[in-house]
Amino acid sequence: MTQEDIAELLKFHSNTVGHFERGEHFCKPKTLEKLAKILGIKPSDLFETNSKRFETNNSDTVYKIGKMLGSLSSAELDKVYNFVLSIKN
Repeated sequence: MTQEDIAELLKFHSNTVGHFERGEHFCKPKTLEKLAKILGIKPSDLFETNSKRFETNNSDTVYKIGKMLGSLSSAELDKVYNFVLSIKN
C-alpha cells in the first residue's frame, strides 16, 4: 500500500500520512485503530520494534513480497497462500 492509498482510506492528505510515518506528527488513538484495521494488524503491532515477523536475513525480500501482495485479488491471494503452504510442508 502506498501512502496515498492509506491517506485515502483514512481521509487524510498523503503528506499527513508521511508525517506520521516519519514520526513528525502523531495520530489520535482512533486514527491508530483505523490504520491498524486498514493494515490488517492489531493496534499494538504498530508499536512493536522487535517483531518476529521481520526477524529474518531476508527482510528486503519479505518487504517486496508484501508490497506485491497488496495488488492481488482475493483469488490470487488464495493461490499464493496455498503455494506457500505447499512449500512450507
